[in-house]
Amino acid sequence: MHTPTSTNDVGKKPHGYLLYYALTAVNVVTVVASLTLSHMLMSTFTESVAEGAEWADRLGAYTEINTLAQQVNAPGNDIFDSKDTQLEAARLAEAHVAFDVAIEEARADITANIAPQFKREFLKELDEIDAGMHEMVAEATHIFRLFETGQYEKAGSRMATMDRKYAIVTIEISHISEVVRTIQAKAFEEHLAHAASFRRLEYLIGGMIVLMVAGVGFYGQKMQQSMTAMLTRSRQLQAALQDTVGNLERAQTEANAANKAKSDFLANMSHEIRTPMTAILGFAENIAENVTSEEDIENIATIQRNGKYLLTIINDILDISKIEADKMTVEHVDCDPAEIVESVRSLMADQARDKNLGFDVEFEGDIPVTIQSDPTRLRQILINLLGNAIKFTEKGGVRLITRCINEGNNSRMEFDIADTGVGMTEAQTFKLFKPFTQADESTTRKFGGTGLGLTISKGFAELLGGDITIVESEEGVGTRFRTVIATGSLDGVKINTEPASSIEAAKPIKTSTQTDLTGLRILLAEDGPDNQRLITFVLKKAGAIVTLAENGKIAFDLALAAQAEGKPFDCILMDMQMPVMSGFEATAALRDAGYTGRIIALTASAMPRDRKRCLDAGCDEFATKPIDRPVLTALVARGSQPRTAAA
Repeated sequence: MHTPTSTNDVGKKPHGYLLYYALTAVNVVTVVASLTLSHMLMSTFTESVAEGAEWADRLGAYTEINTLAQQVNAPGNDIFDSKDTQLEAARLAEAHVAFDVAIEEARADITANIAPQFKREFLKELDEIDAGMHEMVAEATHIFRLFETGQYEKAGSRMATMDRKYAIVTIEISHISEVVRTIQAKAFEEHLAHAASFRRLEYLIGGMIVLMVAGVGFYGQKMQQSMTAMLTRSRQLQAALQDTVGNLERAQTEANAANKAKSDFLANMSHEIRTPMTAILGFAENIAENVTSEEDIENIATIQRNGKYLLTIINDILDISKIEADKMTVEHVDCDPAEIVESVRSLMADQARDKNLGFDVEFEGDIPVTIQSDPTRLRQILINLLGNAIKFTEKGGVRLITRCINEGNNSRMEFDIADTGVGMTEAQTFKLFKPFTQADESTTRKFGGTGLGLTISKGFAELLGGDITIVESEEGVGTRFRTVIATGSLDGVKINTEPASSIEAAKPIKTSTQTDLTGLRILLAEDGPDNQRLITFVLKKAGAIVTLAENGKIAFDLALAAQAEGKPFDCILMDMQMPVMSGFEATAALRDAGYTGRIIALTASAMPRDRKRCLDAGCDEFATKPIDRPVLTALVARGSQPRTAAA
């Protein structure tokens, strides 16, 4: 029912009009505040999205640079399969041009668009990437030239250097990508912090929302939609970053695969060279026993000397490969430094005497009776350095000076090798510790050598907690190298106060003799005709009864048949790479069949992993080719019970 309006109410303003005006004012303030907050948030997140998208695009460009770097690296590896130097050189040139274009585009972008505080670091990274790439291209070009002249082994050795340059390029690309991600994360955090500073205004608006639900709700809805869009975009950018990280991880995996391929190549090369060298050195030794003319004796000695030198080169290449791949390990056991010095002196004194050079061993002060180190590697270092000193010295002499620096936890041994040889200029000394490099190319022509000895020795010294440095060198006067190794703790270690007296006079090295194998029944599993003849000759000469198997399947059958007859072989010499059934397969099959006799692996593969693989297959011992007759016969005799020939 409608109630008539009182005449007293006419002309009166509605009740609560002040609240109405207040609410209107609050509404206006709320709208203005909401619009301001919305604009600020939109600006902040739009800027964040734009900046994130810009950095994501830039990161994509760096990923493309990494892909182009892979394309530049590929021809230097693919040449070993295609053998087509013109094709691979063309691919290399095309990929290198594309890489240079991408680098210049990135450099222009950085110069024009990146803030000054980041610009210098980015440009420095790009310069290092560009320099590394040009070095890698130079190595690849050198590999092509070696292929064109048929120098395939040298080309293979250069591949390690090229891949190392490529690894440096990929690492630098990874560095610049990491910088990008760091900048992105920092920028995103700054935008979030900026957005968080709007909270007070948001709380003010929240208070006014109580009075103006509809208006504030509308703008609140808009702000929520904006925030949702921004968060969605942020998640998209995060996903893009994760994709980029995945690409970099895949690139790292590919680089690791390239390193594995290099190691496999070196191992295969070692096997392929060692196998024929077994026959060459073995039959040369056979001939040496039956020749009498001085000329023939000298010819055979030349063959043996050069064959052993070739094996030394192969061993050096394998050592440097393991050092570069961080797979070289050393022992830390108790050893006597005076004894090591004596063993080295006894080996090197004859070389110095043959050149009419003086050779002196000196001790400066007391030295410990024992230190914690790897005696084999330390001996190898000293032999390498002394061998170089003798090789490059024509008159005068060589000295080995030993001292101990006792400084608690930092105690060390120092070995100085001083010579009166050709010496070096300051410029030449900078080249010394690089693989396949000598101070002066003329030294290679005059004195020979691969340039690996110092690099390997330095790597060993570093693994032993020290280093190798040049103390002094003067051209035409001589050189002084210093090897430093850690000793481990010397607390409680006895001190040798008269180390010089520990060095005995050099004694003639007795010629090793072969162990008597009379009556031993040996099964020789070997597929190479030359090595069959050689090893059979060596074993029979030592008195063994030899049965020959041309592959692993025949060896498997003969071994089980002999065991079933109650006449098992005393030892099986098992070549590990044979047709039909390999030595690995034959050994594993024999062990699965319950065969417990001695099996000695005989292989041209000399990497540590090859030894482990042979032992894991079930072999008891491991012998490498070329064979050392006394070592092989002693290895066969070890643990075997001699039988009579009638048995």
